[in-house]
Amino acid sequence: MQRSVAKTHRSRRLPIDGALWELLCQRRAEAGSHDVHVFQNRRGGPLSRGPVYRAFIRCCQRAGLQTRTLDPQGQEVNHLDVHSLRKTFATNLIVHRTDPKTVMELLGHSTVAITLNLYAKIHPGTKREAIGRLSYGAGTAAPAVIKLADSG
Repeated sequence: MQRSVAKTHRSRRLPIDGALWELLCQRRAEAGSHDVHVFQNRRGGPLSRGPVYRAFIRCCQRAGLQTRTLDPQGQEVNHLDVHSLRKTFATNLIVHRTDPKTVMELLGHSTVAITLNLYAKIHPGTKREAIGRLSYGAGTAAPAVIKLADSG
C-alpha cells in the first residue's frame, strides 16, 4: 500500500497468492501501463468511496443481508459497510488460529491491542473450543442444550 493512501501514512507490503498475482499482471499487461487501479471508474481512474459503498449495499441487499440494526427506539446501533469486510477478515484470521501479531501487521495496526479490541469478534463456542485444544480439555465440546437445575 502506498504511504500517501494509508491512514497511518506508512507504506506496507501484503502477501498475495500466485493466482491473484497472475491476475494483476494480466490486468496490467492489458492496460499497457504500470499505473493500473484494480478498482477503477469508467475512465480508468481510481474508484471513489461513494460508488463502492452504494454497490456494496446493493449487493448486501440482493443477498438478503441486514445492513442496519435499530434499537427499540428506532436509533441505529449497528450498520454494515465496506469496513465490515476488514473486521470479518481480522476475525476469520483469529478464528483460524493466526497469531495476533501477524493479524496486527496484516491490518497495519500499531499495537496488538487495537487489533484484538476493535476487530476480533468472538464466535459462539470459541472459548469452549480453545479449552478443548488443551491436553486437559481434550474432548470438551459445547453442549447442545444447557439445562439449569431447578432451585425449588
